[in-house]
Amino acid sequence: MKSHKRELAMAIWNKIAAFINKDVSDENEAKGTAVIMRVFILSMLFYFILQIILFVTYKEVPLILYMSVMILLYAIVFFCTYKFKTAVSFWIVQVLTLCWIIFSVLLTGWEFGIPHFLFVLLALSLVGGYHRIYVKALMAAAYGTIRLVLYFYMMNAGAYCSLSRIEGMIFQVTNTLVVYLQMTLLIVTFSKEIQATERKLVKYNKKIVELASRDPLTKLYNRRAMIDKMNDMVAMNQNYFCIAIADIDFFKKVNDTYGHEAGDEVLKRVADTLSVFMEGKGYVARWGGEEFLFLYQNGNGDEVKMEFDKLRRQIGKMTIPYKDLELIVHMTFGIQEYDCKKPLDASISKADEKLYRGKMSGRDKVVF
Repeated sequence: MKSHKRELAMAIWNKIAAFINKDVSDENEAKGTAVIMRVFILSMLFYFILQIILFVTYKEVPLILYMSVMILLYAIVFFCTYKFKTAVSFWIVQVLTLCWIIFSVLLTGWEFGIPHFLFVLLALSLVGGYHRIYVKALMAAAYGTIRLVLYFYMMNAGAYCSLSRIEGMIFQVTNTLVVYLQMTLLIVTFSKEIQATERKLVKYNKKIVELASRDPLTKLYNRRAMIDKMNDMVAMNQNYFCIAIADIDFFKKVNDTYGHEAGDEVLKRVADTLSVFMEGKGYVARWGGEEFLFLYQNGNGDEVKMEFDKLRRQIGKMTIPYKDLELIVHMTFGIQEYDCKKPLDASISKADEKLYRGKMSGRDKVVF
């Protein structure tokens, strides 16, 4: 029973959270400011309900009616955040809240904490919206000026509604607690939005880097990315690795006989096999055309030759379906241990020379 109630409560909470975080209807509008405003409006509605409970207890009819009107207005503004442009909703919230603060101070007096809501309004203006710095500075100056004007005005003017000592104490405590609650909610919500944006940017940047480092057809690393991998290994003094260059035998004949689409299918299927083969062993890249370069870590030339012999036989047994055909291809490999005493290009050239020797001596073999 308890588990069922907990699940029900979580489901309700998730629906509420999803409703608050719902995006605005205009796809060109960011939802971050809208979410911040919704959180603020909900906190104001919570505050007005508390005040109604207080004033009902002490039978303050005018204040009950006043708070009821504010609930209606803020409820309307809450739903406006889903329909209006974010900037329009932002200014409606600002103006409505400012009017409420001024009218409430005139109605109940200065000493019960209502002016503190100007600090909340200031925080909302700073964390909400995408206005220029000078606009936010002008808003801060305006709110500061309004607070001072209200203070000096109320020094010589009495409140329209007089509250008893107990009512005033409860009113003060409620206002103080709600101000702290709103400031906390605004900062937490703003922080979550910033963190979510940062995570999106990091994820997006990783995606861009990944796309830039991959060959679009085979999804293997491209030439530039592989050169970076090898240079990184050399820079970290990880000098115990082998470089291999492989080529699909008679690949031009596949293109000429069956067309470039068949050639692309061969490249993709071979690349998938090479990628699986190199998992946990190193990296493979499309070096250019039908050539592939391997960076085999933690293996000497003899060991690597045995491994690539297995790969060569595996590829030779593959059948690559294309339309109503089953294509069979073979590959030739040239392997070179990295020589840390020479430039990296020298080892790559040696591997390429051995690949060429394999081509000239019959193909479908591994040369070390």
